[in-house]
Amino acid sequence: MTIADERRGRISGPAGVSGRSVLAVLGLWIGGSAVLATAGYLATQRLAAQDAEAPTLVAVFIAFGSLPFAALVVFGARGMREHLAVRAPAGRQLGLGLLVGLVVLAVAALVYGAIGAAGGDLAGPALELVRDATDLSRFATATPLDWALIIPRALILAGVAEELLFRGILFGWLARHLPVWAVILVTAALFAAEHAYYPVLLPVAALFGIGAGWLRARTNTIVPGLAAHILVDGAFFLIALRVA
Repeated sequence: MTIADERRGRISGPAGVSGRSVLAVLGLWIGGSAVLATAGYLATQRLAAQDAEAPTLVAVFIAFGSLPFAALVVFGARGMREHLAVRAPAGRQLGLGLLVGLVVLAVAALVYGAIGAAGGDLAGPALELVRDATDLSRFATATPLDWALIIPRALILAGVAEELLFRGILFGWLARHLPVWAVILVTAALFAAEHAYYPVLLPVAALFGIGAGWLRARTNTIVPGLAAHILVDGAFFLIALRVA
């Protein structure tokens, strides 16, 4: 981002994303993943009848994995670089992403620790956060197939899909219409709303959304935000393994 762009509050770098392209990706993703996830669920239910969790894990895995393919079909490899900012970062930009991830973890520890202290249970909210942010409830009975689905989805696939959606597709579309600060806030709010099924996730999701949005605007690539995402998800996963 150039100084002039910063003063105007606009984002330079990748071309914007049209509303038609957004609808095309979302339609292909939602429709395709609904069909494939249902087929995967039913097939796994038949082939792994003794594994109660596997059908759901397969369906979720397919749902996350379908988004990058939908984006690739609509934009192509070149279009994903130009429009969705899927491009290799400089080493300094990658380091900045990891730093943002560490800051999110540190601030989250302070916030959830303070909430716990105020309620008389210092670790309670943080443990609830880890439980709801991971597959902790499945760990005790997870089969090898379950682990093969949980680990890559938790550590990589979820981050790839969410960064591509929020900091790639939606960020690129909103950047055509709003100043950078508004794009960061709107995408952070949408990212937090996606996690509203567990209210305990809202503070850390909103915080991360702001950090990842700032990284996207600052570096003109979604990869530093993805690095931060993987770091945060990985930390939660390791903590979940420790307390399981």
